[in-house]
Amino acid sequence: MSAWYRMKHLSGLLLASTLVFTVLPVRAKAAQSSVYASATLSGIKEIVAAPGFWGGSAFALGKDGTVWSWGSNYFGQFANGTAGPANWSNAPHRIAGLEGTKRLVPGGNYYMALGLDGKVKVWGAFLRTGGRSEAAPSGDQWVIPLPETIDGLTGITDIAAGGSMALALRKDGKVMAWLAPDVSSDDSGPSAGSTGGTLSESVNSTGGTLSESVNSTGGTLSASVNSTGGALSETVNSTGATLSESVNSTGDTLSASVNSTGATPSVSAGTASLLPSAIPVSGLSGVKAIYMDGENGLTVKNDGTLWLITKERAAAGGQPVKIPGPEKVQTVETGDGGLMVLTRGGKVWAPLSAADAAVNRLEQVPGLSSIVSIQNGYGFNLLKNTKGEYLLWEAGTNLKSLQKVTVLSGISSLTLDFGGLAAVRKDGTLWLWHRNYQSGKLTFTKPRQMKGVVWPVSFAAGENSKYAVLADGTAMAWGTNIFGQLGIGVNESRPFTASPLLKPVSLRVGGKLLNPAQPPLYRNGKVYVPLRTVAEGLGFTVKIENDGSVALTGHGRSVAPPAAGSFKVSYTQLVPAGKLAESLGFLVNWDSKSYEISFVSMGQK
Repeated sequence: MSAWYRMKHLSGLLLASTLVFTVLPVRAKAAQSSVYASATLSGIKEIVAAPGFWGGSAFALGKDGTVWSWGSNYFGQFANGTAGPANWSNAPHRIAGLEGTKRLVPGGNYYMALGLDGKVKVWGAFLRTGGRSEAAPSGDQWVIPLPETIDGLTGITDIAAGGSMALALRKDGKVMAWLAPDVSSDDSGPSAGSTGGTLSESVNSTGGTLSESVNSTGGTLSASVNSTGGALSETVNSTGATLSESVNSTGDTLSASVNSTGATPSVSAGTASLLPSAIPVSGLSGVKAIYMDGENGLTVKNDGTLWLITKERAAAGGQPVKIPGPEKVQTVETGDGGLMVLTRGGKVWAPLSAADAAVNRLEQVPGLSSIVSIQNGYGFNLLKNTKGEYLLWEAGTNLKSLQKVTVLSGISSLTLDFGGLAAVRKDGTLWLWHRNYQSGKLTFTKPRQMKGVVWPVSFAAGENSKYAVLADGTAMAWGTNIFGQLGIGVNESRPFTASPLLKPVSLRVGGKLLNPAQPPLYRNGKVYVPLRTVAEGLGFTVKIENDGSVALTGHGRSVAPPAAGSFKVSYTQLVPAGKLAESLGFLVNWDSKSYEISFVSMGQK
């Protein structure tokens, strides 16, 4: 089990995107029923999640190459031009610009996507390694708010991400290294602190600035310059709305990821960036597999040898170092217990002491043979032999704790997941158990069935949130849900109840399909929609009065949005769709087949 690098104690990128939205009841087309059923997100290939600040990260990769995100957007996970603690979402929404993705990996609060075209995109936040300074007292991050293609990565077949370095395997067997942006000094990249800061400060080939900083009284979040020198975010659309809005002292919108016409802000083609290019790893060819172990890269060559490449060596153009011991390597596992290697013939190599684990010194594990699979994580080594038996022992120790897993019969598959062991029995049920820390010996709790999860094929874990992808392409989630990280459309935590990952309701306003970070939600026979997205899409201006009330002005009149039945998800207020349409003088239609709600004028009905 690969261990994803986790950065801790980061100061907040306090870009609170306070988009106010409203939700109201729905009047369906006459030809369709007025009672609808909630739908689940389907066609899921895998869920990728990682623990972290403000709820961690959660993504779903679809079999069709689409990428969905939900939960926290603290580090810009949504890849929509915003970042901060105030704009999390409790339902999946599709990330624009990542269509055709075949592999998705998280690094140290940044995220990478490998496309079917062999190119790699990256977005997210990076730690300022120089720490705080007088010039940037709370600015210790640098953010790429939208997916950007990494120069130098073409013909890529696999990627692996660590804390601040990633590896990419080319189809010709050579390896490229990508080092996270160098933000070790105040002038190496823009910082973002509690009083504002730049999201991105890239320069194109003509020297034009790709973004402008936010000052203490507000200002432009992102004024991207296209190849002709025009500022993207200052371009006014046909309704007069800009692509981005500034934050004022009353907490108005920092940035609307979708403008009133439904367009998502993006960096124009042809613009350059301060994003580093990938560099070749010297003296390495004929590679068949790559891995990351924290800040260190590992590669397996076609001849079965194992090689280590550190970030420092990669940056200096140095050559990798061969790891002594294992030959004819088939599989490599990294985890909190150190490196573990499976070689041809079923032999296992691992550290057999804490001192060896600290420096990844490997020894052939005595007495083990005919091993067909290995896993490493949560302080354990887990093996499976040709007889179908599972063996485990405490990682970084000798074999005194070696034992067979016999507590549960009829196991079809067993993995190290959710902080312990996860078994799928031959009847498709999921059973979980953990180490008993009250015992001085390596003992375990009694397995407990996770009801509602049947025929799972893969698992993922975030910040106290757990996910299982099922054989039918849907997914179940359970655990902590403070920031909507379960993706089930509600904010309550469900530690022992599995709920399906929600399919978001599509939103069409004035004929345009929109993609708000917090999508509409279906609840109890009603659809609830985001107010600002709908109102602005219909030509209304949304204004927050000093007393906190909301006024919608447009088409020669001013109306108050209905409050009955409304609720908030983060800073997004949702209200029943039908009552909003009635207040604004528009019609709302529901298409149950496409799971889409649309707002149209009276003349379009």
